[in-house]
Amino acid sequence: MNIGFVNIYSYRPHVEHLYFLAHTMQQGGANIFALTCDGSINSCYSKILKDKGALTECSKCIVGGVRSFPFQNISSIKKTVSSQILSVDELEQNLTSSAATLTRIACEKDLNDFQLKNIREQLKANAFSTFHSTVRWIEDNKIDAVICFNGRIDMTRMITLACERLGVPYITHERTWFGHGIQLIPNGNCLSLIPINQLTSSYEDKPLLKHQADLAGDLLARRFLKSNDLEWRVYNRAAEKAVWPVVHSGERILLLPSSWNEFAMHPEWKTEWQDPLDGLDAFFDTYQVSANQIVLRCHPNWAENIGRIDGKKISKHYQDWAKKRGIYCIASDQKVDTYDLIQEADTVVLNGGSSAIEAAACGKTVFNLGHMTYEAATFCHTMTSYSDFNNAILNSKLLTVKNRHRSNLRYIYTHAARYPQFTNYVRAISTTHYKYYDGLDHNRLFNIIKSGRLEADDSTFSNTDEHENSLIDKLMGRDWKSLVLHPEQDTFSELLPIQRRASMRWVDRVRMLMPLGDR
Repeated sequence: MNIGFVNIYSYRPHVEHLYFLAHTMQQGGANIFALTCDGSINSCYSKILKDKGALTECSKCIVGGVRSFPFQNISSIKKTVSSQILSVDELEQNLTSSAATLTRIACEKDLNDFQLKNIREQLKANAFSTFHSTVRWIEDNKIDAVICFNGRIDMTRMITLACERLGVPYITHERTWFGHGIQLIPNGNCLSLIPINQLTSSYEDKPLLKHQADLAGDLLARRFLKSNDLEWRVYNRAAEKAVWPVVHSGERILLLPSSWNEFAMHPEWKTEWQDPLDGLDAFFDTYQVSANQIVLRCHPNWAENIGRIDGKKISKHYQDWAKKRGIYCIASDQKVDTYDLIQEADTVVLNGGSSAIEAAACGKTVFNLGHMTYEAATFCHTMTSYSDFNNAILNSKLLTVKNRHRSNLRYIYTHAARYPQFTNYVRAISTTHYKYYDGLDHNRLFNIIKSGRLEADDSTFSNTDEHENSLIDKLMGRDWKSLVLHPEQDTFSELLPIQRRASMRWVDRVRMLMPLGDR
């Protein structure tokens, strides 16, 4: 097979991951072809994100990109045309997700924002060249399948769009949530929910073995202790002790919203409401709670810049809503410990975001208005349309605390060790540094391409829930330190020398002194 590999942006650790995948497939007899961007005066996602010009950003991508690894047969994106036609409407539609993230808009109603349209316009030239260059690259080299980073943001989306037009299967890759392995999604971008939903559903009723339950407990505990150092972002490390700020005799509702723009325009994340606040208003009316029962904790991420872009627009959207409804609001920049609030609450309501697992770990009723990677698990009651509300509320009353814990642990293990691929061969040392081990069966990658489906990286499970029961007792005691596993020395196979060309290895030493890609 002729396999194409593309990584437009030199974000760590993705180019290294790409080369590991290429090395694996080459060992299996594949012919390897690579495509890269060698710089352009036109705008791209990274230049706009960091407000930098071609001299700075293009230099970093060239030096840190695929040319710094021992790829052969490297082609470059250039201004060209191809056998395919790309209309202006289709180009704009496929760039809207990037523009939404680069403006950090709050909801679907903001898609007509002038700044968003302006950024989308800036992205067009490079996107157009990327699409046509990819089509020609695939056709000229008779490429049978493509492996590409991300697949959502501007130029990477053009690569997967070219594959779709030509009927060429592709896999997008990303860093995993908990660090180990590589996230692979066949024929979808990094936001596709299909593989994680399939695996979550398949293992929802499968008890965990002892080491599996222990790992899930460890990952949970590290979040409460803020020692989850292999996750890409850890928020509010210097948080201050918090108590419930509202005096009310009724049920305590904690609202933890997330950023809609991160999954804007993706069809698998579509809900019935155009604004997340419309869904929240309707749900709280159906749930029959008053404003003084609710505490809104704005996401700490909104007080941080992503690149040069702040989160004030989203924060203001929620703060204005809370003021109008008379809801107590904790601002994004306040050093209030969200985990303390979770433990003080009775019910936690989200519209995306990963804090659902901490809420379930504390035995709380958890509602999520919108799609999320845990939507196929029963510990959280997911609603994506107004008609879902009553069933979600009813099911929340039928789910026992122990079964909520059980579902949560199984989901966490699935997301940490079944959904990521090659977790025994790609081991994170930090968020950007990895070790790679020999012995991976290259047929696994070929099978993903041919089947268009992921198999569980670990398909084992227990025939008894005794191991989960023991862990659940510890979770109910909330002694997080007792759940943390002591690090064990890797007992995997021989290390693989996945590294840059000898003349380019200085790059990693220099980059250790530089901020990470979206900081």
